[in-house]
Amino acid sequence: MELSESTVKSLSSLQNPKIINDVIFGNLIDIAVLQLCEKSEEKYIAQLYGSKPDVVKEIFGNLSSVLIDAARLDLDGETLSVALSNANITGPRVKKLCDTYVSNKEGIQASLSRIGNSLPHIVDVNWKLDYCVKSNIEDYIGSQLYTIQFSTINQGQPEVMKFACTTQQLQELVYKLKDAVRHVEKVANV
Repeated sequence: MELSESTVKSLSSLQNPKIINDVIFGNLIDIAVLQLCEKSEEKYIAQLYGSKPDVVKEIFGNLSSVLIDAARLDLDGETLSVALSNANITGPRVKKLCDTYVSNKEGIQASLSRIGNSLPHIVDVNWKLDYCVKSNIEDYIGSQLYTIQFSTINQGQPEVMKFACTTQQLQELVYKLKDAVRHVEKVANV
C-alpha cells in the first residue's frame, strides 16, 4: 500500500498530541469507522472541530482514505502497520488505528462492496438523427437533434442511458472523448 505525500504529511501529525489530542483522535477513528460501515449517524465530525477545523478535516479524510485502501486491498493489521511505519508513521496511535481497522474490516469491506469499486463502463452506443421541424412553442425550428443511447454495465448490471443533443453539443462530446483518449494514452506510455 502506497500513501501519497499529503496523506503521509497529514498522518504524521497524528504522532504529535499537541496538534490532535487523544480524545479527538479516538473520536476521529470512531466516526470514520461508523461512517464507512454505515452504522450510525449519531456522531459527526463537526462536533470535533474546536480551534483547528482544517486540521481535523484533513486528518479525518486521510484516516478514512487509509481505512478504505486497506480494506480494498484486504490488508491485515500487521501489514497496515508495516505500510504506515514505512512512511515513518509510528507510535501508539498507529496501533490503535490498526486495531480498530482489524475489528471493523469486514464491515468496511461490506460497505465497499455495496458501493462498488469501479465506474460504469460503456459496452454499446446507438444513435439516431431526428430533424425537428416544429415544436409546441415555436412554429418552425428546423434543427437537427441527435438521440444518443449508451448501454453500460455497472457492478454487473446492465443499464441504459439516453440523452438528446444538438450538432454542436455532439461535436463537443466527441472532442472531449478524443481528449480523454489522448490523456489515457499519455498516462499509459509513461
